[in-house]
Amino acid sequence: MNNLWGILGGTFNPIHIGHLIIAEEACVELGLEKVFFVLNKIPPHKDVKEVITFEDRFNMLSLALEDNLKFVPSDLEIYLPSPSYTVNTIEKLKEIYTEVKFFFICGADAVFEYQWYRFTDILAKIEKLVIHKRKNYSKKDVEKLFSQNYPSFNNKWVFLESLNIEISASKLRERLKKGVSLKYLLPDKVLDYITAHKLYIF
Repeated sequence: MNNLWGILGGTFNPIHIGHLIIAEEACVELGLEKVFFVLNKIPPHKDVKEVITFEDRFNMLSLALEDNLKFVPSDLEIYLPSPSYTVNTIEKLKEIYTEVKFFFICGADAVFEYQWYRFTDILAKIEKLVIHKRKNYSKKDVEKLFSQNYPSFNNKWVFLESLNIEISASKLRERLKKGVSLKYLLPDKVLDYITAHKLYIF
């Protein structure tokens, strides 16, 4: 055991193959032993009217991950205070898994566009911030951001460029409403669950 574990947090509304590919790439590139997929309870940056129940999202998450022993669905945030702040989740995981070095995985767009609560505390508590490429942001953009705003944390991030999967859960929900096929965009088990429970048709 190398005790290098990833954290991929999200609303997963719904989880799609982009999430799975990013997590797998992080394992390959960084030698991660596990990746926790931490389901957000009440994300502070999302329109909650578009978010279906925690139970349904967790059920889909569990179905999507069940064939990969490295991937672990986590319902931790249901037991934490609302809203779901990343720093609180990381603190709790470090409290539970005291010997683990955590790598927090997120998109480059999240680094630039979200108003992170206690962002420097997040950086201080993790081994690395793993930033995966998005079309509007390059590695040079991240280098500039950290040099200007977080110079003391310049050694705290890595950039994943190997695959750039531009899939948006909001676009998938739009396709579902229109009855457009999502084959190969979602795991089959997740798509079956959505169909059986008539989700996202509102």
